[in-house]
Amino acid sequence: MALATTASLLLAGLTSPAAQAATGLEGFDPGNIISDGSFFNPSTMTTDEVSAFIATMGAGCVPGPDGTPCLKDHLSDIPERPKTSYCEPVAAKAGATAAEVVIAAAQACEINPQVLLVLLQKEQALVTGSGDLLYADRYAKATGLGCPDFQRCDPARATFFGQVYGAAERFQIYRQHPDNYRHKKEAVNTVAFNPEPLCGTAQFVIKNQATAGLYNYTPYVPNAAALAAVTAEGDLCSAYGNRNFYRYMKTWFPGSVSTSDAAPVQAKPGSTLRPEMTAIYSRAAELGFGALGGATSAITCKDGTCTKQYAKATLTWTAKDGVVVSGRSSRISGATRFDTAVAASRVGFPAGASTVFVATGSNYADALAAGPWALREGSPILLSPPAVLPSAVHDELRRLRPKRVVVIGGTSAVSDSVMAAIGKAATGALVERVHGSTRYDTALEISRTAFRQATVAHVASGRDFADALVGGPLSGGAGPILLVPGEGAPSTDTVEELRRLQVDRILVLGGTARITATMESALGSVAPTERIAGQDRYETAALVAARSGSAAGGVAYVASGESYPDALVSTGLQVTAPGTLLLSRRECLPSDTAAFLRKRSDARITLIGGTGALGDEVAALIACSG
Repeated sequence: MALATTASLLLAGLTSPAAQAATGLEGFDPGNIISDGSFFNPSTMTTDEVSAFIATMGAGCVPGPDGTPCLKDHLSDIPERPKTSYCEPVAAKAGATAAEVVIAAAQACEINPQVLLVLLQKEQALVTGSGDLLYADRYAKATGLGCPDFQRCDPARATFFGQVYGAAERFQIYRQHPDNYRHKKEAVNTVAFNPEPLCGTAQFVIKNQATAGLYNYTPYVPNAAALAAVTAEGDLCSAYGNRNFYRYMKTWFPGSVSTSDAAPVQAKPGSTLRPEMTAIYSRAAELGFGALGGATSAITCKDGTCTKQYAKATLTWTAKDGVVVSGRSSRISGATRFDTAVAASRVGFPAGASTVFVATGSNYADALAAGPWALREGSPILLSPPAVLPSAVHDELRRLRPKRVVVIGGTSAVSDSVMAAIGKAATGALVERVHGSTRYDTALEISRTAFRQATVAHVASGRDFADALVGGPLSGGAGPILLVPGEGAPSTDTVEELRRLQVDRILVLGGTARITATMESALGSVAPTERIAGQDRYETAALVAARSGSAAGGVAYVASGESYPDALVSTGLQVTAPGTLLLSRRECLPSDTAAFLRKRSDARITLIGGTGALGDEVAALIACSG
């Protein structure tokens, strides 16, 4: 639905070679764009009439360069839909024409099929589009449904039927639940001019449900510049979705909207085009889409500083400096997990390190448990496969020139031959091994070696890495991470270690699916417990990050929540650049991760891992939809 602002701006002047251009704005009233009787009338056209209309409007259409068909030739499947509170049932049909899709949605949901045709035009120019203007994505976003401003469109809506039927259904949802939505009929409404809040708002009475629905679907009223431009672009505060809806309805379907010849009514008070916005948009135009990518946020202003986020950069305006371009996220990565650990070591320890930790890269447990110790010592963590020391790790050990190397885990994790190679690379260093017979015992041995006493201990599952990954940064090196199986009671050795440490509290990381309430209760017999858990690993990480608070003005490290190696080495980075650790999917930022980063807009963002772990969408801080 956000497409109605940007896409309609680009498509506003399109006309059909076989039909009259939609240009009339006479009689436009922002509070009464279309009547309920017209909008909710499903009987204005038959399937044959819709088909003939599409054919006439697209008479000169040729397919897109990738073979995407014209609307008159487009075929798609209609899935069976049961009766709902908003729409009657829809029968399945394979290979349905666009006209059949429009009529099926219109009749099921009692929406004027003319309205749906105009939605297809104002959002994606599908009625008149031809040649280079046609590509598959246009049909996936046909009515703009599920496409909020500055976010990716919902892939679950990305079918032609899903777009058309979903839009029709949405207007009935607005109709049946008017109090659940911002814009309401028969009331004074505050309506934005543009996705940019700097443009301001207008206040006017919305006179009927159909018009309220249009504003809930496309929440912007055309400003004076948009109305004056008629078929062209207005100014930076102009939005065109509802202007173009009225214009196409009036020109294509005479009598469907007001037939008045009066000048269009302008919403008051008018929009405000502020110099900060002009400066930022002018600089963005100079740089171009290739340099910036798409916009991912509106302009936000605080204390004389205004910023706008793009996929590849941030534009920041101040009265003193004008517009400054900067990238918000950076990336530390290597070709493999071992190379990524080396890259993190180089960034975090450019002058070397007196102590280095080496753990297996084949499982998470040993490096995870070593994290608080590494923070305490101010040391990097390097990873190695069990049998052969990678050349990059060898070279990094030589560069770091440590006096001591601590190998974490037994010989099945890091073999004696690798340990010998470490000794050769770190000439003159003391190389020692800390391990136990199991991952749980190794974590206990690390705790015994590294901590004489601790006020807090972190307990995480030894069977799933996700929740435990964030324990190292949370600990700040003040206490160990102990691993437990998750169910039952903690082992005698675990209880004894907690008592030896004389901890004041125990933080349990993860939900009851990872560590049961029974286990937490048993731990509570040693010291008071507190559980930090979200609905999933991403929310848990965000909760831990919020708990630590160190990302404010610091660094927010983002690593994969789908694999463990990259997150393990973030601990070493935090020695010299303290921050928090967040987790992400490969293709987009989970909602909790994105929300945390929005709140901590002053944090520097460092991605750990290559594009195979965190895609370019994550680097661009694009949130997952839905």
